[in-house]
Amino acid sequence: MDEDCPLCPSSLFYNKHSESEPTGQERHELFHRPCPACSLAMSQEESICDFCQHLRLKHLIRCVKPETRMGFLFPLRKGLAEDYIVTKCPLCRIVNHMIVVGLIAEQSSKIKRTNYDVILYLGPSQDPQSGASSVLSADIYASYFEGDGMSNIWVGDLHITNINKSKACHLNLHNRFTKEEKASLCRLLGK
Repeated sequence: MDEDCPLCPSSLFYNKHSESEPTGQERHELFHRPCPACSLAMSQEESICDFCQHLRLKHLIRCVKPETRMGFLFPLRKGLAEDYIVTKCPLCRIVNHMIVVGLIAEQSSKIKRTNYDVILYLGPSQDPQSGASSVLSADIYASYFEGDGMSNIWVGDLHITNINKSKACHLNLHNRFTKEEKASLCRLLGK
């Protein structure tokens, strides 16, 4: 972990139950280590929030080995389950919309009454057949306290295709998102 980074402590959990937290070295490798493959240039998109910039989705998807990234859960920005957040960040907007539209009122109310996290899990890349493109499934769920333990509610998933060297970007998202919102998320992914 970079000692001066205020976002690192809240950016990562192990996927499997563990009493320990991810190490500073693991956080550095995922969020701060320079990577020539994805050039780590800050996105030209001004609307991406600091939290999502720190997440480095492009790097996690394209450069980090699937078996490494699958060992972690990536909490997203706090407050994403609130009814309608005001943000221009494409990832935050899409996740917020998935929660607000996808959960029934009872589920949403249960989450909001607790200290919840919205979690991103980046699964393995899968080759749809023998083609050159790959599909990455990113699961999104809300994790909250219920009774004596933690509970999870699945919110939805994003299917990101053509994640390899192709410049194309296709996101399997609900039709309520505009072409501009989808394009913003593709730019966040470096497409």
